[in-house]
Amino acid sequence: MTVPQTNEAEAGGPGMISSARVSVQLIADRSDLWVPGALATLAFLGWLPLVLALAAPTAGDVAFFATSLATASNFPLNVVLLGAFIVFGAVSASLLIAGAETLLLRALREVGGPLPDDGTFDQAMLRVWGAQLVAAIPALVAVAALGAGLAAVGPGEYQSPDIGGPILLRLAGDLWPMELALLVAILIWQVYGAAAVRRADESGSGFMRALREAARDVRRRPLRLAGVAVGTALLDAAWLIGSWILLGRLWSPIGALLAGRLTDLGTALLLVAFIAIWLCVVAIGGALHAWSSAWWSLELGYAAGEVARSGTGEGALPR
Repeated sequence: MTVPQTNEAEAGGPGMISSARVSVQLIADRSDLWVPGALATLAFLGWLPLVLALAAPTAGDVAFFATSLATASNFPLNVVLLGAFIVFGAVSASLLIAGAETLLLRALREVGGPLPDDGTFDQAMLRVWGAQLVAAIPALVAVAALGAGLAAVGPGEYQSPDIGGPILLRLAGDLWPMELALLVAILIWQVYGAAAVRRADESGSGFMRALREAARDVRRRPLRLAGVAVGTALLDAAWLIGSWILLGRLWSPIGALLAGRLTDLGTALLLVAFIAIWLCVVAIGGALHAWSSAWWSLELGYAAGEVARSGTGEGALPR
C-alpha cells in the first residue's frame, strides 16, 4: 500500500529528523526486518570489517600483488581472469542485495495492509535488481576512471623515493579529482537508486516508466533527499569503521593464541565468543540497513499508511 501523492505543504509532512525517528520506531518493533537487512549488508560491504580484522593487507602487500600481476608470464590473461572473477562476485552479490531489498520493501508496504497482486517475488526482485544496476552506472564509471588513473600513476609512485608521505597518501593526492567525482557519483547512486527501486517494486508501470518517474521524484526535493543520503552514508561508514576496530581488537589476542595452542579449550571458547560478537555486529548492521530503507520509503512516500500516520498525524507523507 503506497501513500497517496500529495503536495508537501498540503500534507504537512514532517522533517527529516521526524521521519528518521518514525523509522527507528518501526524497525525496533519489527526485528524480522533485520534478517533481510543483514543479508543486504553482508552482500554489500558487511564482510569487509571481518576480513580486515583477520588479515588486513598493508600498502606493501597491495603493491607487491599488483607488481606480481604485471610481471607474471601469463599477463594479461591473469588480469582478465581476475576481473572476470570480480565481476561474477559483484553480480552475485547484487542479486542477493536486490532480493533482500525486495523483502524489505514488501514488508514495509505490508504494514498498512495486504499487498496488491503485483506478480511473483522473482519478477519484483528482477525489477529492483535492474533499477539498482541503472542507478549504479555513474558510480561504476567513476570507479573505472579511478582504476585507470591508479594504473597510470601507481607504478611511478611505487618506484619513486618515499618523499611526501606514504604511498597511499601520495596516490590519494594525485587522484583527488577522480575521488571527488566518485563521491558525487555515489551520492547520485544513493538518491536515484532509492527512488528507482521503489518505483520498480510497483506493478502499475513498466520498467522504463518507473525509471523516468524515479527521476521526477528526485527532482521534486533533491536537497532533502541528498541530506538523507549523506546521513545514511555517514552512519554506514561509522558502523563499518566501528566494526573493524572492535573486531580487530578482539581478534588480535585470539589470533596470537591460535598460533600457539590450536587445541586449547580456552582458546576455542574465545573463538566461539568472537564469532558470537561478530554475529551481533552483523545484526546491528542489518537493523541499520532496515532503518535506512524505512527512512527512504517515508521520505519518498512509499511507506505504508499506518507508518505514515504514526509520523505525521495526517495519514500521508509528501511525495
